Amino acid sequence: MIEAHGDYNPVTEFARNAFSEISKLELIYDDPEYTAIRISLKKQNEILLIIANRESAKAIQHNINIGQQEFSWKGPYLLINK
Repeated sequence: MIEAHGDYNPVTEFARNAFSEISKLELIYDDPEYTAIRISLKKQNEILLIIANRESAKAIQHNINIGQQEFSWKGPYLLINK
């Protein structure tokens, strides 16, 4: 995963946001059709990314059950900020 973060000011010699905000990456589902990744952030919130591996057209409807939860979306991926 690539995370854009931080900047450095050479005048003040100060780095801001130099460290990652990601605390954990978990592959929670993976098969030929879908891949789901949970991204845990240091600020206690999470991001869930589900990717359609085969049928990625914008008009295609997707449905998947992960654990006890059902997810439905249209397009190549679903991104949920929790």
